[in-house]
Amino acid sequence: MSEREALGKAAIARLEHRGDVISRAESLRGQRLDAVLDSSRCASSAKVRTLIYEPQAPGEAESARQMTYSGLVIPHPRLELLYDEEGSVVWSSADLAVIRLDMPVKDAPVVKRTTAEARVGEPIVMAGYGPGEPLGLAGERHSGENQVSWLRKLDSGSVEFVVAQQRMPSGQVASHLDAGDSGGGCWRTESDGTLALIGIAGGNARNGRGESLSVFTSISSHEEWLSQQLAEP
Repeated sequence: MSEREALGKAAIARLEHRGDVISRAESLRGQRLDAVLDSSRCASSAKVRTLIYEPQAPGEAESARQMTYSGLVIPHPRLELLYDEEGSVVWSSADLAVIRLDMPVKDAPVVKRTTAEARVGEPIVMAGYGPGEPLGLAGERHSGENQVSWLRKLDSGSVEFVVAQQRMPSGQVASHLDAGDSGGGCWRTESDGTLALIGIAGGNARNGRGESLSVFTSISSHEEWLSQQLAEP
């Protein structure tokens, strides 16, 4: 086994670690870093496009009303993504940001966010617009279900939850993140039947058996910061 392959397997082993709080120093031991992304390197502004889907009659093509907004990007102050020489993420913490729009969004439902941490075995729904691999069209909506496999509690205070390749209780194959889905939402079903945002999509990795692992940043672990940002005028 080459040194690079050994480092790659070690990185996946750390991703699958299910024990106590995960140390940044331990996660980076033996790693050769190539790039760093933190709050100082984020874009200062962004454009947001909303799509309000119209009621669809049988046989009709899907249609949606679109609006575009501009806003200020406010990354989490502890955001940190570290990449190895292959471009793979070897450490991810507080991987989320708020976009403060110049004007309120019109006619879009308010997204409810959860305040309770994800639970192992809990079903989740993920959605994205990435093109996927190997082929696909960027901008096509897709969604699917999976179950939380384990949580990763980091010494930075951030929490990630990981969903592994598996089958749902119904027997269907569980869904995973596609290429380009990073930043998308992940929802849980609350006790009253409504959907609530529980996580932000990070990325997709593969374990030593070639099985998919999708990683999400838990918003519950950053509730105080999110509440502060949303309370700003």
